[in-house]
Amino acid sequence: MKTAKNTGTKLANSYVLVTKEEVVQTAIPVFFQKGSVNTTLLDLAMEMGTDIATLNKYFSSVDDIYNDVIATIIGGNELDALSVIKNKGRLK
Repeated sequence: MKTAKNTGTKLANSYVLVTKEEVVQTAIPVFFQKGSVNTTLLDLAMEMGTDIATLNKYFSSVDDIYNDVIATIIGGNELDALSVIKNKGRLK
């Protein structure tokens, strides 16, 4: 299992508890790399070092996460979208 890239709290079962914002931020580069159609909840959970149940706490599907990613990218303004592209999928 990959090391978590977030600041979540480590749980006894070695999964990491993450926030909704951390899910969205971590999902951005995964969607860029794999595409929205090929990305699974398991892909995202593994990238975060957590389990699918933790993701389901905030989102019921990959599509829900993708919708929040898109809203995050274009919700602020066009500069946010350009920042994501220039910084390989990470908002600065």
